[in-house]
Amino acid sequence: MSAGNARGVGFWIRRYLPSEIAGTATALAAAAISYRLSGSLFVAAIAGTIGENLGFYGVAGARNFAEQWRISRGDPGTRRRSAIARTAWLSAIEFGPAELIDTLAVRPLLLWLAPLLIGLPAAGWIAGKIGADLVFYGIAGFGYVLGRRWDDARNQGAMPPVDDTVLTPQVRARRIDTIRRSLEGIDLDSLVTTHGSPLMLLDLGAVASQYDRLRTALPFVHWHYAVKALSHPDVIETIASLGGSFDVASDGEIDLVAGHRVGPDRIIHTQPVKSATEITRAYVLGIRTFVIDSAGELAKFRHVPANVNLLIRLSYENPEAKSDLSSKFGVSAVEAEVLLSLAIAQGSRIAGFSFHVGSQLDSVAAFARATADTLELMDRLERQWNIGFTTLDIGGGFPVGYRTDVVGIEQIAAAIRPLLEPRSSRLRILAEPGRVLVAEAATVVSRVTGVRERGSETWCFIDDGVYGSYSNVMAEGVHPVIVARSELAGTPVELRSTTLGGPTCDSVDVVARHYPLPRLQEGDLLLSPAMGAYTAVTATTFNGRRPAKVIVRNRPAIPGHSDPALLASTH
Repeated sequence: MSAGNARGVGFWIRRYLPSEIAGTATALAAAAISYRLSGSLFVAAIAGTIGENLGFYGVAGARNFAEQWRISRGDPGTRRRSAIARTAWLSAIEFGPAELIDTLAVRPLLLWLAPLLIGLPAAGWIAGKIGADLVFYGIAGFGYVLGRRWDDARNQGAMPPVDDTVLTPQVRARRIDTIRRSLEGIDLDSLVTTHGSPLMLLDLGAVASQYDRLRTALPFVHWHYAVKALSHPDVIETIASLGGSFDVASDGEIDLVAGHRVGPDRIIHTQPVKSATEITRAYVLGIRTFVIDSAGELAKFRHVPANVNLLIRLSYENPEAKSDLSSKFGVSAVEAEVLLSLAIAQGSRIAGFSFHVGSQLDSVAAFARATADTLELMDRLERQWNIGFTTLDIGGGFPVGYRTDVVGIEQIAAAIRPLLEPRSSRLRILAEPGRVLVAEAATVVSRVTGVRERGSETWCFIDDGVYGSYSNVMAEGVHPVIVARSELAGTPVELRSTTLGGPTCDSVDVVARHYPLPRLQEGDLLLSPAMGAYTAVTATTFNGRRPAKVIVRNRPAIPGHSDPALLASTH
């Protein structure tokens, strides 16, 4: 299968085959019924054209709306309007010109002319349809690529919306219970008095628990924690003590991990674009597994010793992912084969392949599809080139539910384990989990610094914001759960629409709009769970504001550390 930016055959099959099947069935049915009733080939051609449009666009429209619904945000009404508008906009560019030419000229002409030339109505309709389809998809394919480019350009640099994903009472209650249990034995007032606010409470026991879940679900996989998600030293130490390995993307991450006595055999370098200096330094330090996705990157390894294991990164487009990484990294299956041939000619060893389905991908099918397609590609290339691959890196992307439920580790594992486990005796199977290991391990505590009425909306200003721990709101479009400490008591409280403003002077520093919270006053504490991933690592000191201080707790028993349960060091 081909995937990604090259838009290979597999991509178009997945995108259009269901619609094509529906369109073909309704076209033949409409044409046959009309011909039987009228005896006119012309009437049958018109009916077949209308029938095909109904079948094709019924399925295509439902698929496109589902894609846009997944990436739209806000309350149900806002999401629906956004999804409908984006579906209409992108579909008009993709199909509009193709449909005009097809419906008004090409398809009626061919569906009328082909039966006359062939002499058999059914065979003529099929032949005419195939000819019309070739024209239609040539124009539609160009429209699809053009529409996505225009959409990317229109959204370049745009602020992610801060209008929030609906938080149901059930999810809110569940999150409040999680926060309540995580704070057992903690004197929150004392912590805030001692350290100030904002604070990030980092529970290393939760990191260890998630790591155990991964190992249990897929015990034959070598788990390499993606350091970029949360590069706190105690997280590195915890995972290292559990026997975990690491996925790095820079010299700084290499130094951080190596500083915790992690051997280079437990480190993989997955950044597809590196300088020659970075490659040399990583090799000298003992790292032997690297990821590439271009001929230029491959050429940088020309003079590196042959004991390096190179993984070609494949690109799988998943628009429903929060961050579809195929837009920046990875190659199609066709391009991967070209890279393989260049590597063989260069004398470099391609150990296997890597892929990443995309960040926050809430789809078991997408994980299974990418895994199956990659294994199929590896099998074909091994036969074709008479070689044997040794490594498969299935990447990360395991989703975390912030305000919604998502598929769990165990569900994804159940789908891909039957594909991977039979290969595990021959292949070294790697994975790069990041968010799923650390997101649930951290709770952010902030304090209300001011309250005011602006028009009909209550604004509460807090001492953390999108330039701090809530950087995930701006950088990723994540919508964290936010609750007032008063809600932890379990007593029902009246919730009112509130906008939460961050502490900086920038007008974009808004954490949430129209968000349900109790009546707040200056000095009240707010808490956000599941704030461990892509928060502290992307926080800044903009406006001279310090990032949240990290309070480490529930440290697992690690040699060299006393009292593992103590509220430990701050960083």
